[in-house]
Amino acid sequence: MTTWKDDFLAMVRNRAFCFAWLAFGFAYVTWYGFLKNPADFTASMVGLAYPVAFRVWGVVAAITLALNLLYAFRRYGYKNRAAMVFLVLGALNIAATVNIPSTETMGLQKFAHWTTALLFAFCNAMAMGLFLLFLSRRSKRAIVTFIALMAMLAGMIVWLIMGKNGLQEALPLWFSYAILFTANFTGLYKECLPEQARVAEAEEERVAVTG
Repeated sequence: MTTWKDDFLAMVRNRAFCFAWLAFGFAYVTWYGFLKNPADFTASMVGLAYPVAFRVWGVVAAITLALNLLYAFRRYGYKNRAAMVFLVLGALNIAATVNIPSTETMGLQKFAHWTTALLFAFCNAMAMGLFLLFLSRRSKRAIVTFIALMAMLAGMIVWLIMGKNGLQEALPLWFSYAILFTANFTGLYKECLPEQARVAEAEEERVAVTG
C-alpha cells in the first residue's frame, strides 16, 4: 500500500503530469487575465468581479510553479534548503493574497493584499534565481537566463512605480513558465544534467522513437 507521500513523489517525478500542469497554468493565467482588459485591470481588480476565478488563479499559479520547480530540482540534482523555504513561502503568500481581496480605499486590508502578492513574486523569483545560479556553474545559457530574469524583475519594479496593470502581473508568470518549460522539457541546459538523468532521458527518447 502506498502512502500519500509516495503518491506525491510520483506526481512530482512524472514528466507528463508536470508538463500538463505547466500548459494548463499558462492557459488559465492567460484566460483569467483577459476576463477584463489587462491594460486597465490588474488580477486583483478582476478578482473583485470574479472572486472564485481569482482564488483558482492563485491555486493554479502556486501549483504550477511549485510542481515544476520541484521537478526541475530533481531533474538536475539540485538540493538547497533555502530554495525549498522560498517555494513554500511563495505558496503560502499567494494563498493569503487571494483570500484578502483588494479594496478601493487604502488601509490595512489593501496593504496586506499588496504585501502578500509581492512576497509571492519575490519568493518564487528567489527560488528560481537560486536554481539558475546552480545551473550557471556549468551552463552559459543559464547565466544569460538568470540575468534576463533579474532584468525582467527590475523592469517590473520600475513599471510598478509608474503604474500597475494586468500585463505587469502576467509577464513575470509567463516568463517563469518559459524558464520552467526550457529547463524541464528541452535540452537547453543538458550539460547540467547528472549522468544518470542523461542516460534515462536518452532511453526515453529511444523508446519514443522506436515505439
